[in-house]
Amino acid sequence: MAVLPADHVIGEEKKFQQVLNDSFDLASRGQAIVTIGIKPTEPNTGYGYIHVGEPLPPPHGVRPYKTTFFKAERFVEKPDFDKALEYVNSGHYRWNAGMFVWSFVTITQGLEKHQPEMAAACQRWFKVAGTPKLAKVLEKEYPDLKKISIDYALMEHAQNVVVANGEFAWDDLGSWTALGRHLKHDPEGNAAVAEFIHVDGARNIIYDARTKNRTPIAVVGLRDAILVQTDDATLVAHKSQAQKVKELVAKLAASKEYQHLV
Repeated sequence: MAVLPADHVIGEEKKFQQVLNDSFDLASRGQAIVTIGIKPTEPNTGYGYIHVGEPLPPPHGVRPYKTTFFKAERFVEKPDFDKALEYVNSGHYRWNAGMFVWSFVTITQGLEKHQPEMAAACQRWFKVAGTPKLAKVLEKEYPDLKKISIDYALMEHAQNVVVANGEFAWDDLGSWTALGRHLKHDPEGNAAVAEFIHVDGARNIIYDARTKNRTPIAVVGLRDAILVQTDDATLVAHKSQAQKVKELVAKLAASKEYQHLV
């Protein structure tokens, strides 16, 4: 089975499909947990990285794959710019795209070893799968499960993680700046999904998500900014600070006055 985030843009579908096919084959032949690592094109500080080892040979008796596989040496958190530049220049790191391929047996055994409480919950759900009881059990138990990403829960502990080399056009739409790369730009570099007019505005990302009363958005002298208008709130941020939107969301969630916006 494959776990694939929905907010990615993959421009070279055939290359991606080849990596997926090879990953499925490898995962089906043993106990490997396969993660697809994207070859970095820039020292991006918004992604986690994976340190890869030497290329791995194909399993015994299997013809060489078109995809190169590496042993995962370690997962590293989002770095600062200098560290990210070091990673890119070394050639031994891949972006952690959060794409995984594993067999049912492999993921089940991994959870039993590293996250026994979660594995036990899954076993209880398996027993009532396909019956009306499942919805009630999930409603009762799921909210109380430990909230932890698969990276922390399993990938950083497992010794059987293999990295598939993702050499295809890829982008993660997890930020406004990433979305801006895929929108049409005017001659001044503004990317707008809105009724937008400006004087001396340049390289801005303007997005109107209002469902009613979509009045024009007008700016003067605004440059390199993100402006998002919704029915409930307005966001204005500098593009260089786009990664801090997550901090803003956390601050809103902690506020009694504004937590309803999250």
